[in-house]
Amino acid sequence: MPLAIVALGVAYAATLEGDDLDGRVPLYAAGLLVAAELGYWALQLRDGARDEAGMVVRRLIGLLIAAAAAVVAGSLLIAVAHVPLRGGLAVEAIGLAAAIGALAILLLAARRA
Repeated sequence: MPLAIVALGVAYAATLEGDDLDGRVPLYAAGLLVAAELGYWALQLRDGARDEAGMVVRRLIGLLIAAAAAVVAGSLLIAVAHVPLRGGLAVEAIGLAAAIGALAILLLAARRA
């Protein structure tokens, strides 16, 4: 299953041309998420596992929420990537500080776990 999802992603990436960002990327990402989840769900059912009453509806709702969140997050990232930056060294310094802060937060979270 993972190889199939990766192959679909690579096939889409191979069709991209030029330096422009494709605005449909969040939709493809959500589609890959849904395909992977449904594929794993089918494998689970094939092995004889059965869902409890009402679980199918909850899983579908969760999948729709996850797909919608993927589209929203991807769209926001595409929008941010289109913002022209003209700040020079000051903007680069702020970005570096933000990256160091994010790494510090990850290290603290990993240390506590």
